[in-house]
Amino acid sequence: MDETNARTELETVYVLTNPAMPGIVKIGMTRASDVAQRISELGRSTAVPLPFDCVFACNVPDARKVEQALHVAFAPDRINPSREFFRTKAGQVVAVLALLHQGQVVTAQVEAQAEAKTDPEALESAVRDKRKMRPRIDYLEIGLKVGDVITFRDGVTTATIAGPHTVNYLGEESSLQRVSLKLMPEIVGRGVASKFYWSFNGRLLADLYEEFHGDEE
Repeated sequence: MDETNARTELETVYVLTNPAMPGIVKIGMTRASDVAQRISELGRSTAVPLPFDCVFACNVPDARKVEQALHVAFAPDRINPSREFFRTKAGQVVAVLALLHQGQVVTAQVEAQAEAKTDPEALESAVRDKRKMRPRIDYLEIGLKVGDVITFRDGVTTATIAGPHTVNYLGEESSLQRVSLKLMPEIVGRGVASKFYWSFNGRLLADLYEEFHGDEE
């Protein structure tokens, strides 16, 4: 019984980014019960000035196999053979992982749990620093137009661009973050990086944002 439970215990494959390291993605895995602690520990490293953001996370029975497949797929972009960091677009990694995994998507839960393990003062300071380092997304600036329709990660829910920083959703104009919070109420505190959950013509807003801003700090 114990051996069976150990063999079937869910593990989590995660995709992380950090505004202090633009253009770099971390792909890793750990036990589902440990993932939030792992992300929190990475953010407390003295070599990393800002906490990591969980772009995508999913629970799967064989996370090691999925992680290895991702590492092989993005091997040309690997920065150091002994580290799990890749110079690539987070949206591309998420797209491949979404095809590979057959488990439960737990991005929102992991982000909320990792946030809960972060000191509130440090979290507030990090939010301010992130805003300084990476400008707020401007939908018109990255190539969208008023009236363009964007799609949520479920492939069904849509919103319409209303201005540089707002969208129309169910007849109400608001920020995309507010809409995302309605769709994912488990997110708390600093909220959610909405650009990783919405796409335009099949492309993540996050990728459009990165293409426009490049590696600028």
